[in-house]
Amino acid sequence: MLHIKKIESYSLAEAIIGLLFISVAVIFFCENERYFAQNKKKAVAQYEATERLDNISKKILIDNEKKVLSKNEANHLQNKVSVKNRYGTLEVKIKNH
Repeated sequence: MLHIKKIESYSLAEAIIGLLFISVAVIFFCENERYFAQNKKKAVAQYEATERLDNISKKILIDNEKKVLSKNEANHLQNKVSVKNRYGTLEVKIKNH
């Protein structure tokens, strides 16, 4: 009878230790998933911010190129400058030499 109680107590101890290991494994898994989710959100936010910054810089470069091109074209092609104000329109003709 004493031998059976020892076996039952060992079985109970093994079951408790097994449940403890399973609980620890579940806790580690959940914390790991939470950690990866947080890092994923940060990484995605950083990627999106970098992409927006890249698009803004491209737009600035394209706009600056358009301004330079329009200034160069305006110097060669423009014969007349007109300015509108609240009193009317003022036009100045440019002679090409």
